[in-house]
Amino acid sequence: MKRNEFIERYWLYYLALENDFIKTIRFVSIDSENYNAFSNEYVRQLLSIGSEIDVVLKGYCSIIDSLQEPDNIRKYAAVLLNNNNSKNIINKTPKIKRMANMIYQPWKDWYITACEYVSPNWWTCYNNVKHNRITSFKEGNLENVINALSGLYLLEMFYCKEICDNSNEELTVPLPKSELFEMENWEEQNIIVGEGMIFKIID
Repeated sequence: MKRNEFIERYWLYYLALENDFIKTIRFVSIDSENYNAFSNEYVRQLLSIGSEIDVVLKGYCSIIDSLQEPDNIRKYAAVLLNNNNSKNIINKTPKIKRMANMIYQPWKDWYITACEYVSPNWWTCYNNVKHNRITSFKEGNLENVINALSGLYLLEMFYCKEICDNSNEELTVPLPKSELFEMENWEEQNIIVGEGMIFKIID
């Protein structure tokens, strides 16, 4: 897969999901005091974003290790968190543009303990809403949606870098850029040296 193909298959869909969320900001401001605000729209968005995360994780894992076929969040972790490039995803912190205090670390709880990978809380909430909406409806809230969306954004940024690394492409970010999120110290180009290439992700 090339960068342009990634943009067509994945990134443009991400931007559509992001645009849906941006429209809600007119009614509910991004503020920790509003994190528990829930609605049918947040439920819809959480389910859509969670489903796309599953799709992206499958694709991402397949280019790291084509011999494995992970099918759940813990098995995805076993692939991504043991890869030199993607393991840094747990430390990355997207922030809301023009809102310096709104910083997220959606994958920070995706770690191994007692020989088992632990799911981020928002992912657990996504599954609760997916499988038992009657008792878990209020988990379709602003906090879980924005964490899920920032998690998807981060996944796609790493996925795009991996693709560009493998195909020796100079530009390593998907365009157009996110209107919602940004990250400091994120390299946007590979350094081409002669016929070789130096590639790294800033920690």
